[in-house]
Amino acid sequence: MDDTTRLPDGLELEHDDAAGVYRAQYDWDADEALSIVVVAAVGTITKTNALDLPQLRESVDPDALDDIFAPTSTGHPRRAGSVEFPFAEHRIAVSATGEIEIRPPE
Repeated sequence: MDDTTRLPDGLELEHDDAAGVYRAQYDWDADEALSIVVVAAVGTITKTNALDLPQLRESVDPDALDDIFAPTSTGHPRRAGSVEFPFAEHRIAVSATGEIEIRPPE
C-alpha cells in the first residue's frame, strides 16, 4: 500500500497505487454502521463532504448493507460472500470478512 488515511471513525483507508484501489478493513463490532463508513470513505477519497455525495440508497439499501453480513441467528459470524455496487461513480466491494475495496472511476 502506498498511502494511508485515517477516517474520522478511526478506520484506516489505504490506497494501493499499483492496483488503483482503496482498501479498508471494517470491524463488524464497530459502533459506526458499514453504510456510514462507505460514505465517509468515498467522501475522503473524493475530498467531498458526505452530505454533497449522492444518497447511498440510490445505489444500495443502506439497512440491507449494514445487515447483510450480520452474525447468524446462533451468533456465529458469516465468513463467506461479498456484495458489489456502484456509488458516486466508484465501484464498492464489501466482503463478509469486512474488507472494503473502493475502485475510483477510470
